[in-house]
Amino acid sequence: MTVYDQCKLFKSWGQNDPDYYRVFVGVGLTEAQYKEITGQEYQETATASADE
Repeated sequence: MTVYDQCKLFKSWGQNDPDYYRVFVGVGLTEAQYKEITGQEYQETATASADE
């Protein structure tokens, strides 16, 4: 079972939080697949640098 298949399964079980699927993009889930599952465009989250 691929990461994509697993994510589709989680979605069918009611996992509807787009942030949950964000961690899978780049490690088995494409941005297009993310959009298909969540209905939202994938956007990378900005994180603050430890030096700031």
